[in-house]
Amino acid sequence: MFKLRKKIFPSRGYKTCDRIYQDFLSKNKKYIDEDFYKMFSYDYFHDGRLSKISMDISQGELILDLNCPNYINNRNEFVDVDFALNFSEISYFCLEPEHSAFTQDLILDNSIFLCAEIGTLTSPRRAQSIIMKCLSDSSNRIFYLSLVFKKIKINPKEPLALKMLEHIEKIRLE
Repeated sequence: MFKLRKKIFPSRGYKTCDRIYQDFLSKNKKYIDEDFYKMFSYDYFHDGRLSKISMDISQGELILDLNCPNYINNRNEFVDVDFALNFSEISYFCLEPEHSAFTQDLILDNSIFLCAEIGTLTSPRRAQSIIMKCLSDSSNRIFYLSLVFKKIKINPKEPLALKMLEHIEKIRLE
């Protein structure tokens, strides 16, 4: 499912795969929304819990509440930061399980966001895109949420707390 990474992984290994992906992103960075790039190019949101998923098809809008567990406070303790992600002007939406036999018991709420790939479903010059790999908490099954969209808003639920954590500059990436 991961368009760019799939072509080279696993035959060359993760580091080579990620380097090629990051090179692709850096060449197209000027066409990708700054906040979107910042939060998803290195998967800051990885391992976050999707606590709410709502879609308004008539408005072409998807709203996700996502918990990000990868911030560290000034006492070197992990703290969670909640975000509301609002994707709008969606032109493509696909929700698919990793294995087609698992469609019946796929529950999205309280799923865990594992990782993402941005900019590879369409040219970043035309629209933005994301493929999110998630784990359904209820059925313990992998699924993919793929979007092509024009706009995104990424809003922390507690902006002041996020600013304080960003000032400390301790975001753990693994």
